[in-house]
Amino acid sequence: MGALCFLDVAGMGLAYLMYPGYLDHGEPSLAMISWRLLDGFPAYPGFDDPGRISNVYGPLTFLLHAISFYFAGPFVATGKALSIVAALLIPVLMFMDHRRHGFSVGAVAMIFGTAFVLFTLPISILNRPDSFIALLAVITVWAKNASLPGRPEWGKTILIGVCGGLAVGFKIHAGIFLAPVALFHCLDRENGLRPFFAVGAVGIFVALLPFALPVFPLADYLSWFGPLLGKQAPVNSYGKPFRYALLYLVPVLLLFALSRKQETVPSRLAERAYLGAYLVCLGAAIYVGSKPGGGIRYMFPFMPMTVDFILGHGRRVEKRSRLAWSAIGVFMAIMLAISLPTQKRFQRTLHWDEAQQVSREVRQIMAAYPGKTMEMGLGENDINYWRTYFKTLLVLNGNPYSLDSAVVMETSYLKIPLTNADLEMIRRCATDIWLIPKGERPFEMIGYYGVPVYDGAFKKVFVDSYTKSRSLKFFDIWACKK
Repeated sequence: MGALCFLDVAGMGLAYLMYPGYLDHGEPSLAMISWRLLDGFPAYPGFDDPGRISNVYGPLTFLLHAISFYFAGPFVATGKALSIVAALLIPVLMFMDHRRHGFSVGAVAMIFGTAFVLFTLPISILNRPDSFIALLAVITVWAKNASLPGRPEWGKTILIGVCGGLAVGFKIHAGIFLAPVALFHCLDRENGLRPFFAVGAVGIFVALLPFALPVFPLADYLSWFGPLLGKQAPVNSYGKPFRYALLYLVPVLLLFALSRKQETVPSRLAERAYLGAYLVCLGAAIYVGSKPGGGIRYMFPFMPMTVDFILGHGRRVEKRSRLAWSAIGVFMAIMLAISLPTQKRFQRTLHWDEAQQVSREVRQIMAAYPGKTMEMGLGENDINYWRTYFKTLLVLNGNPYSLDSAVVMETSYLKIPLTNADLEMIRRCATDIWLIPKGERPFEMIGYYGVPVYDGAFKKVFVDSYTKSRSLKFFDIWACKK
């Protein structure tokens, strides 16, 4: 059963690897920033610098994909390969961790891992940081489970610190996904405060290490978080992440109650702190996930801990009682069942024929205008916005990358305006050609946050500087008037 579930995940990952485009508007941005690292371009240009291509994700997000590009070349598949590999490793490592309690327990862990990955499609395989953070959480849970109570276990203590630092290197708040495990591990030692200091010191060092590279300016990265912290989410936005959190909360509390009923739950401080920290961090994730575009992606990395709690409480119930393991079986069946509609939706979003046609047209345009620089911009309808995800083809073939509408969508919501240098860049036609979805007014789209992506001044400068010169099946070609 576990092997079949894993093959299902592998099939989904392979399909997306071969798909000629991306499914999420943030993916092309991450791929293009990562590719340009190889030429020494910074991942975080300042908000006052010409262009708008910075991103709020941590440096390791870009560094890993840059390594993939370095070895595999400038292809769309390269920009998503490592995240798919990470998603495939999650259930395998979960099996290896829990099989210490028997092959059947390891198989159950593997099935849970695949079920969560499938239920979270496509987020669990996108090139965003989520699959990497979840994989680090799996490794951290393994280090906890492989440590003997009361023993120093310095190697595993350092490993937990490294994983914590790496997680923060993907997302600045990612420590919440590993903190409960780290707390349990440190309290389970007999070394006093030394494990806490070791985990903290190693984590901070690892998290800051990438900023030693000139392509990751720390000050420009941190400049994102002032506007983000000042943007309070409305109260009604907490409902969606709370509903997703129930999937990670209800089975844990249910199994905890059943094992308490059997009076076999250890009363050690480490155990109580582990569960308490898990609940607190889950609440923190609900807060972080309340921002527009949040939701289930902010819960997925809790999955290894969720399964660890479920199986741990199940093992503590007396063997003659089948109630807890029956509950585990029911929950596992529910997870597999609710993943089926998600898989179907994922497969329906892979518009193979149209994606191949759009990709082909972009390549034809590049061939028809040799020596001309070109970028891709928004139209006015979000229904055709997905066509702009193919802008990676332009950048991977040497074209400039100056204005990323996915990034501008974020900064316009945060009220960070484009600069005069950005307007001047358009005014002097720094890029020869812009591709705009066919039949649409350039840059008129309302963003996902309900505000215009580009202001009136920018749109006026664009239409004063460029004119529509040709229409193809999917794109209009806007060329410089000069």
